[in-house]
Amino acid sequence: MLVTEGTPLAVGSRETVGFMTFLTIARAAGFFGVLAIIVLSLVPGTYRPHTGLPGVAEHFITYCSTAFAFALGFRSSASRVVIALVLTLLAGSMEVLQLWVPGRHSAISDAVFSSLGGLLGIALGGLLLVLTIQAYKKHRHLVESAELVQ
Repeated sequence: MLVTEGTPLAVGSRETVGFMTFLTIARAAGFFGVLAIIVLSLVPGTYRPHTGLPGVAEHFITYCSTAFAFALGFRSSASRVVIALVLTLLAGSMEVLQLWVPGRHSAISDAVFSSLGGLLGIALGGLLLVLTIQAYKKHRHLVESAELVQ
């Protein structure tokens, strides 16, 4: 089942307001993730915080969490494809731009792991969104059925 922008809540309902707030927060988190990626990718090496993880793991986790937030915030499949493409382009662009940043290096492996993290984040976020909406629909159907019996 594809989840589209019109699924599944009634306009004006309390659930709709809460769901729209959730979408807004998820989108904001995604954009914050992109901003963090840009800043942390372009700051000179001596100023960049280090987690102690290997660089490819940092890239994978950062892009995965950013893509996950975006996937929760943008429900259409087309939006998720665009997000995947944009994050992949961002990963490559950041690696190229690091060639001119003091104390930084560029590596194809970093771009690859960033892109893979982004793809996994989109897949996991999309899956969670679909499962959540299906569970909500099932719950709502059960509640409506119980109300009819009473």
